[in-house]
Formats: sequence, structure tokens, C-alpha cells
Amino acid sequence: MSFMSDRVFMYSLTEDKKIKLCVEIFCDRMNRYYVMAPLHITLDTEYFHTIFQTVGKDYSKIVFVSTQESHASKMWVIFLDEEGEESQYEIDLNPVKENSLSIIMDVLNHEPTYPISFDMQFKSLKRKIAEHGNLKVDKIKIEQTCNELGVRDLYLACETSNSKIKNKSPLKNTAKMNLISTYDDPLFSAPIYINSIRPLSSTLISDKIRLHVDNQRDLICSSILDYDIDTKSKTGIENSFKCKIRIAIELAKVA
Repeated sequence: MSFMSDRVFMYSLTEDKKIKLCVEIFCDRMNRYYVMAPLHITLDTEYFHTIFQTVGKDYSKIVFVSTQESHASKMWVIFLDEEGEESQYEIDLNPVKENSLSIIMDVLNHEPTYPISFDMQFKSLKRKIAEHGNLKVDKIKIEQTCNELGVRDLYLACETSNSKIKNKSPLKNTAKMNLISTYDDPLFSAPIYINSIRPLSSTLISDKIRLHVDNQRDLICSSILDYDIDTKSKTGIENSFKCKIRIAIELAKVA
């Protein structure tokens, strides 16, 4: 975790560096945030997961606390409910090793240049991954065709290792998906190992997720959370979100 002057980064990557996670919290949009100086800490993901499994809807606030004396060895996480009751956790920190944030951001910073991006309902992604997983395939492809008139068709595709079974699932409602595509070649294909994306599909970060696709770079999955609500339209106010979650997944090797 990195506590900066205007935001907090919570980040992790797998040992093989094929999956990269970054949670960005925009502290200038929060009610309270203070850090004396930039602070970087390393926390075992198993401990973090264990603690946050206890969080229920009754908790309305989470507080991270570090002291100048113990910032390299301990931190505290405090959960508060609406009645003012507290649950406090003291956590021993790991020694700070290589700061992997720069490695992760080197990948995520390319997101605006990706040729294809679209929204997908989380439940649809979960259903498709389960469906393709039942076929025992090791890869799923995000593909786009573009005809001479510039009409684009986007779909998920896979086939079994013996090529006996092939599946193609068109993603038809491009307006609802907010599809943005600048790729004009007849065929675009980006393969992802199904075991790499399956853990994401089994979570429920939000109702929908945005997929950013480039056939030369990691797939980037993003979701933005905690909007301020416009009292008239009852919809989220643009650029008022407090948190952005991004996961980069390395593309599968092409045979």
C-alpha cells in the first residue's frame, strides 16, 4: 500500500507477474484524509483477506492508522458501524521489498491507448467464464470482426484442445455496452487464459466491469465505485467516484 498526498494505492501482483491489481482511492474526494509524508507498507495478502472477510454491511467506516514510531512494523485497521461501535485490528507488516507500484502502473498507464473497450455486466462475465470452463478449454478469446462497411461485431470465442467443439458468443448490444473501437482490420483477437480471468469473474466488485482490450498488451479490467448521487436524476455524478479498481491480466500465448 502507498499513502500519497492525494490518494492511496493498494496493489499486488502474482509471483509470475501475469496478474496485476491496483485499487486507487481518491482522497481529495473523501471526508477525511491525512498523511504526514508518503508512506509505503507491505502487508501479507492472506492477512488482509482474512480481516476484510469479517466486514459486513453494518460497518459504515473503515479507518487505516499508522504512527510515526511504528510505520514500518505495524498498522491498525478500525471498522466502525453506524452505532459507533468499533472493531480494531493490529497487523504486523512485512519488510518493505521492491515497490511493485511502478511495474503495475507502467501497464495500466497504457489504458487510454487501447483500441477496444466495452462494459460488461459482472453476472454475464461470470456466466460466460463458467460456460466456457465446462468445456475444459484453457483459453477464451475476445474477438472483433469488421466488414467493408465498417460494421463491427464483437464476441467471445473458444474451442476445445482437439478442435471438436467451438463456441462463439456474440456481444450484441454495443450501445448499452458503450463500445469504443478504433480497430479497423477485418479480425481482431486477444486470447486470455481462462484460469487467469476466472478469479475475477467469481468476485462481485460492482454490477458491471469495463474491459480494455489490446492484442499486444495485458487485458485491463476496470470498475469505478462510490459515486456522489445527483438528487434530481438519482444517478452518479461524473468524476465524483472515490475508488477505481483495475486488474491487468497477461494475454495467453498464441500457438
